[in-house]
Amino acid sequence: MAVDITLLFRASVKTVKTRNKALGVAVGGGVDGSRDELFRRSPRPKGDFSSRAREVISHIGKLRDFLLEHRKDYINAY
Repeated sequence: MAVDITLLFRASVKTVKTRNKALGVAVGGGVDGSRDELFRRSPRPKGDFSSRAREVISHIGKLRDFLLEHRKDYINAY
């Protein structure tokens, strides 16, 4: 059974914003570009695992597209 917790979530967000404002914590999305700073990629070199993982994800996507394109060849409607 699903329970709607939207009001609880909104109250939590409001509490965090109020606390941050009281403490003087900078909130992202301002004119100073602090939000962009959060999403900047790290300058560390990419390892073999990361490149291989991206390659595997790419292959999975290609296989998914192939199966969707040829779906009726694999699915028996009867």
